[in-house]
Amino acid sequence: MKELEKILKDPKVSEDVKRIVQSMNKDGLQLLNDYYDEKSNFYQRAKPELIANEFYADPNKLKKLYHYTTYEAFEKILSSSTFLIGSIHYMNDNKEIKYVYELMKKELKLLGAPNDIILKLEKLNTILPDDVYVWSFSENDYSQALSNYGDVALGFDSQEIMEHLASYYSKGKKTLDEYTVGNAYVFPLKVEYDYEVQSKYITTLAHAWYVAHDNFEKDPYDMDEIIKSIV
Repeated sequence: MKELEKILKDPKVSEDVKRIVQSMNKDGLQLLNDYYDEKSNFYQRAKPELIANEFYADPNKLKKLYHYTTYEAFEKILSSSTFLIGSIHYMNDNKEIKYVYELMKKELKLLGAPNDIILKLEKLNTILPDDVYVWSFSENDYSQALSNYGDVALGFDSQEIMEHLASYYSKGKKTLDEYTVGNAYVFPLKVEYDYEVQSKYITTLAHAWYVAHDNFEKDPYDMDEIIKSIV
């Protein structure tokens, strides 16, 4: 636990804080260490920048993207010069939101987590923000599976559509610090279908969720920060 030891040796850390931290069980101490250890599984799978890099839909690799729609919808798009982007709360497949929670819940049960800790996870599904929207694309311009969404595949230059969306919704703001009501952040993500990859993230985060809640009363500040990272 080198990272945690290094932090606790800092003269700026008070004795009260040291006592709070050291009151946690071994798993809690290890989790707090992993929160700061850049080489740990938890750090690698909970740090937003690393997640963004791992699942970034790089336009240098994905040159063309296709959006599937119906002829009727395509006519409306042409007549209105407008695309409608869907709320995450009204997706065609509600598993798009619930899937990750189901994986976490399954893993928590395997870990033997008590029901109250599992219920805290389920509550997350009810507090998803209202103003999050998804526009879905594919690399495949002739997919029979995606034809369920419509027989028309509209092609886009991925770099151009990403830049246009980001510019349009940021409304001139250059950094997130400048954002207020009315500014929206747009980012491209690729869907990860490989269950082994999903499992690597879920296993690590579910274990951390369990440990963080188990040590919450002893060190609420640090455990709250870790729980936010998991979310």
